[in-house]
Amino acid sequence: MGHLTREQKTELRDAFDADYYLDSNPDVGNVDPFEHFMRHGWTEGRNPAPNFSTSYYKEWAPDLGPDTNPFIHWITHGRRENRTTLPFRDRLDRIEYNPKVSVVVPNFNHERFLEQRIDSILAQTYDNLEVLILDDCSTDDSRSIIEKYCKEFPDRVRSLLNEENSGKVFRQWRKGVTNTDGELVWICESDDFCEPDFLENLVPHFRDRSVNLAFGRIQFSNEAGDLQRGLDGYREGAESGIWREQLIRPAGQWFTNGFGVNNVIANVGGCIWRRHDLPPEVWEEAEGYTVVGDWFLYAHIAGGGQIAWDPEAVAYFRQHHANTSVNAFTTPPYYEEHQRFMLFLRRQWGVPNETVERFYEKVSGQYEHFEVEKEYGPLESHLSKSKLLAPAPTQPHILLAFLGFHPGGGENFPIHLANELHHRGNLVSMMALDMSEVNTQMLETLDSGVPVYDSRWVAEYGADRFLADAGVSIIHSHMVSLEWFFFEKTRIETEIPYLVSLHGSYQVSALADDLMERIVGSVSHWVYTAEKNLDPFQDLDLPSSRFTMLGNAMPNDPSPYPQTRGDLGIDDDAIVFTLVARGIKRKGWRAAINAFKELRDSHPERSIHLLLCGEGTETDRHLAIDDTDPDITFLGYQSRIHGLYRLSDVALVPTRFGGESYPLCIIQALQARTPVISTDAGEIRSMVTPPDAQPGGILVDVVRDTDEFTNRVRDAMSEMLRDDYRRAFVAAAEKLGTRYDMGKIAQDYETVYEGLIGHTQ
Repeated sequence: MGHLTREQKTELRDAFDADYYLDSNPDVGNVDPFEHFMRHGWTEGRNPAPNFSTSYYKEWAPDLGPDTNPFIHWITHGRRENRTTLPFRDRLDRIEYNPKVSVVVPNFNHERFLEQRIDSILAQTYDNLEVLILDDCSTDDSRSIIEKYCKEFPDRVRSLLNEENSGKVFRQWRKGVTNTDGELVWICESDDFCEPDFLENLVPHFRDRSVNLAFGRIQFSNEAGDLQRGLDGYREGAESGIWREQLIRPAGQWFTNGFGVNNVIANVGGCIWRRHDLPPEVWEEAEGYTVVGDWFLYAHIAGGGQIAWDPEAVAYFRQHHANTSVNAFTTPPYYEEHQRFMLFLRRQWGVPNETVERFYEKVSGQYEHFEVEKEYGPLESHLSKSKLLAPAPTQPHILLAFLGFHPGGGENFPIHLANELHHRGNLVSMMALDMSEVNTQMLETLDSGVPVYDSRWVAEYGADRFLADAGVSIIHSHMVSLEWFFFEKTRIETEIPYLVSLHGSYQVSALADDLMERIVGSVSHWVYTAEKNLDPFQDLDLPSSRFTMLGNAMPNDPSPYPQTRGDLGIDDDAIVFTLVARGIKRKGWRAAINAFKELRDSHPERSIHLLLCGEGTETDRHLAIDDTDPDITFLGYQSRIHGLYRLSDVALVPTRFGGESYPLCIIQALQARTPVISTDAGEIRSMVTPPDAQPGGILVDVVRDTDEFTNRVRDAMSEMLRDDYRRAFVAAAEKLGTRYDMGKIAQDYETVYEGLIGHTQ
């Protein structure tokens, strides 16, 4: 340790857990545990603390030499580089997670079973739940039972009672989901029940943001509630040898295997899922099924995410004469529905012929067993094997790869693009390079139906294996560091279209020649927003056909900012200037603050205020200096930027950042009818002062001299103090804002995807 500074040695001592080390290694004896680890322990694979795995760190840091102590490397370098110290699942286990579960109990004439159903929910060892009981005009005494529980547990149980029978089970499911707000959803049919630790076993799987659906061991019971055998064999018949232990894998892997043979979630009460808004047409199509509508919904709920199986979570599926599933096998619709559903799965996941053959063999066996042919003719007239096996196009699975939930345009744009693609019916997921820190407000802007894979899990699982199991059709990257991940760290061999959107990261990254060569040889196509994005490629002699220019866009959020001017201590007649930017150098923090102070000094007669929105080292530096200034307000990170701009008079974008291309904050300001003062960088001129429209603000030339640059920003701000001058920009800004339609940009990207995927098929 002689090469370490005194501070680094202190950090090592502080991070080392002596009690943990001695408890884990009783053979150490009475020697100093820290000295033992530093001399011998690390070479033997011993761990210095519960949050640090020596062997894991060495495995995932191939740049470490054999004589390098991983713990020392992490303290001196790895922490700053966001290197991970534990396997993915171990890290998840350390996350505190207690989401609200919305329990929906649809009931119709199940008076005999209803109390056991509700009691099994209220007895759960997991207690953060709400219970909504629906009644579809029961003719028995169900409503008296429901009323009793609502009165006894008013804080946990409520009801919604239909005045007319809906006649549609999925209409009731949809009504229940719509009228609850938990992060997770559990639909419990009123004639079933479960073990008290059912939720306790399943909920933790949703710590992983890629898991959209989780199910447990569903078992039959008879009418009296006694266990009956049958479903263990049913699952084994779908896919053998996988059911003894927990299993989490991409939905594509499930549906192209056992979940494409049998509905392994034989009863909805045996699963829970991450709440997200299914499109109305999905619910309506589910209502068109009488037997496999739940199977159809599971495929949509899982989407491009993962499905978790946990055999410790046990639920019971009661069998009695009124079960729809008991009586369905003897009529043609059962078999016709299976054909329609398998054709959907083939389109959704490209289910292989082998799985289709097994699916057909199962259904034809049922047709024969129930002697349906005697009354309704050959199976082929209801379920055609040749039609199921006919080649059909598969819906693409789009993987958007981005840095993570860190404030910045290159991070926000892919989130909003994913939302729009998802809403347009695409199968889409995301992969975040760095999930060590997550801005929760940013995460909340992502539709919860879009799964997020952690790159560390992808690396552990195997990137090529992940791409195959998840059925990914195209990778769409938004940061050069993702190219490093796929082409350097994991060295993918999968032949798959790879699209890059250039947001400026290539311009500010010094890439080694060999890595750039691999990137150029592996990337299928680039999209750029500004001509300057092409600078790193000027000497590579690439054909123009490998590049497409597309603009940026943002959804126009109508939500108001959560605080008013009065709440922020701003005078009604004040002119409010607002900077929205990452808190890093060259993004304009110093220029905005200094220009504002000079403006205030030169115009003491005017009431003005400066709002600063963002996080980072520059934010912290200026906060330490100006936090007490009554005319300057630091807001930190905010998600409702449109509302913030609507509260403001002028948007400030005095950026001199080298990679600046097509700032999203300018789009948001224009959409909010807020005039802009910005530097003339990237494509900002075409955004703010296009030749075919009135300008939406003032442009400032970029100059290296900071004092001169600050003076130019101040002069532009001074111009904006003139009410008539400033107001002239408002109508122009509104018109310019209409150009940035997220739906149009998503459609443009869909066209690019289709071309790239079609070219490789």
